[in-house]
Amino acid sequence: MDLASLPKAHLHLHLEGAIRPTTILDLYRRKGGEYAHLTLDEVTRRVQMTPDDSSFADFIDKFQFILGCQDESADLVRIAREAVGDAHADGVRYMELRFSPHFIEPRSGLSADAAIEAVAEGTVAGMAEYPDVVATLTLIIDQRRGAAAAEDAVRWAARYRALGVTAVDIAGDPTVYPLSDYQAACAHVRDEGLGLTVHAGELQGPETVRVAVEDLGATRIGHGIRAVEDRAVLDLLLEREVTLEVSVTSNVYTGATPSLELHPLPRLMEAGVRVTINSDDPGIFDTTLTKEYELVASTFGLTLDDFRQTNLHAIDAAFVDDAQRGELRLAIEQGYARMAV
Repeated sequence: MDLASLPKAHLHLHLEGAIRPTTILDLYRRKGGEYAHLTLDEVTRRVQMTPDDSSFADFIDKFQFILGCQDESADLVRIAREAVGDAHADGVRYMELRFSPHFIEPRSGLSADAAIEAVAEGTVAGMAEYPDVVATLTLIIDQRRGAAAAEDAVRWAARYRALGVTAVDIAGDPTVYPLSDYQAACAHVRDEGLGLTVHAGELQGPETVRVAVEDLGATRIGHGIRAVEDRAVLDLLLEREVTLEVSVTSNVYTGATPSLELHPLPRLMEAGVRVTINSDDPGIFDTTLTKEYELVASTFGLTLDDFRQTNLHAIDAAFVDDAQRGELRLAIEQGYARMAV
C-alpha cells in the first residue's frame, strides 16, 4: 500500500505539539535570549521524546520549551498555516486543529482573542494555499484550571464559530480536577451546538470514558483505549456509536499502554468500536499521520479496507455540517476506490 497517498481524515492533532522544530528554532533566533543560539539538533532534542522520556510528565514538560518561542500573533499565524501544509503533504483531506488559549496566554502574553484570531487566520491561509484540505478548530478546556476557566473556553468557542471553531475538548493533567467537575460547561457546549470531545481512558481507567460519555455527553473520546478493560464501557461505546481518537505512538510514550505490541487497537476494532488513527503531537513524538498508518499496518496488519473504514468513521464523527460531511465522505470513498484499482 502507498500509505502516504491514502486520503486521510485527522481528528486528533494538537497545534502546540505540531510545530516544526525548524520553526521553533527560527522563532527563538528572532526573539533572542537564552535559546537564540541553539542548533537545530539541540532544539529537536528539547522538543522530541527520547528513550529516556517515559511518562506523561516528561511529555508535558516539552511544552514549556515549545510554547516559549511564541510571542506575536504572526507566530501563531505561521504555525497554523504550516500545520495545514504539513497535513497536505500527509495526504490529509480533513483536519481538526485543537489548541488551548489558556496554554498560550501566560507564555506569549497574547490574549485569548488574539490567539484564536491568529490561529484562525493561519488556518484560512493554509487552506487557501492547499485547497484540497478542509480544516476546523477545536478549543481546549485545560483540565487543570477548573470550571470557571472551562466556561471561558466555551464562550470563546461560541464567539468564534464564524472563524472556523466548531468544537470543544477537555485535555491536560487529569489528576487536578475530575471530569465530573465539567458537567455544566459541557452542557453549555451542547446548548451552543458545538461538538464535544474529551480526553479519557488514557492515563486513567475506563471509568473516565463512561463519565465522558454518560455525564458530559461526549460523542468522541481522545484516546479512550482503556475502555477495552471494561466490557460494560465497550458496550456503552457501541450503543452510543462513540468514536475513539487513537494515537498509537503517543500512547506508548505516555505509558497509556505497556508496549506497542500490547496496544489494544486490534481488540477495539474486533469489538466493533469506531476507531480512528491520529498523530496527537507529531512534533513531539517525531511522527506523522502516514508514519502512524505504517506503524499500525506493520504491527497489527491493518489493510486498505481497515484504513478506509477508520477514515469513514472519522468523517462520520467530524465536527462539520451534513453538507460538508457528504463532500468529505465522497472524497474519501473516491480516493480509496482509486487506490483499490
